[in-house]
Parts: sequence; structure tokens; C-alpha cells
Amino acid sequence: MVSVRLFGVEKVQKMLFVLPKEMEKEIDKAEGEFIAFIQKSAKLRAPRITGALAASIDFSQTKVGTWKLVVDSPYGWFQEYGFKPHVVADYFSTRAGGMIMSDIYGEFGAMVVAKNTPFVEPALSAGLGNLPTIMQKAAYKAAKESAK
Repeated sequence: MVSVRLFGVEKVQKMLFVLPKEMEKEIDKAEGEFIAFIQKSAKLRAPRITGALAASIDFSQTKVGTWKLVVDSPYGWFQEYGFKPHVVADYFSTRAGGMIMSDIYGEFGAMVVAKNTPFVEPALSAGLGNLPTIMQKAAYKAAKESAK
């Protein structure tokens, strides 16, 4: 006859009950950390004629587990995906009813805008390499918290 006694079964059951909640909480924190990294990287990569494009990059959490990166600049899409070369006046709207005069070429007038500079996609590409590490740390922390 063989007799087996198990100790700590209650702790394992408790851990298995708490683990999904802790995992959701920690993964959500990790997602916020990841999107903050993407925002910072995109701001550093954005063209800086007036600084308005970089200042318009922001993120928010719409609900648990859902984050959104927003580029709230009228020319952000064109800077990311491209446009045809064109001539623009060298003043820029402040989006508050004012104008900023620019002296990019040493004189006032017009300038040719010929090349776009993507900033979100390269930031995302740079951040995706860190994503597995961030998620692994979150899973480890969730398991550690649920074992308490």
C-alpha cells in the first residue's frame, strides 16, 4: 500500500485563481510602457521645423488592454506616408489662429518640400525588438505576485 500526502494544494489553487487577474494587470502595465517608448521614440524621430509635429504625438488608454498612439497634426500623415514635392510659404499655423514666420533659407518667401520623413513606423520597428522582453518581465511579475 502506498500513501501520498500533498501539502500546499491550497496555495496552488489560490495562485491559479489569482494568476489571470494579475497577468491582465501586469500585461496592461507593460503595454503602457511599450506605447510610452514608441511615443518617445517617434517624438525624437519627427521632423522639427516648428516642433508642432513632435508635440502632437500622444498616447492614451481607451480601455483596459487597449492603447492608442495619436499624431494630432494636420501634416503628420503626409510626413509619415509621403506626398508629392510642392512649394509652401515659409510661415506655419500655430493652430491657435496665429502664424509663425520661418527663416529656413536665410530669407522669407517660400520653400520646396520634397521629402517625407517617416517617424512612427521606424519607432515601432525599434520598439518591437524590446516587446518580448517587456512581456516576459510582466508575466514573471504576475506569477510572482499571484504566488504570495
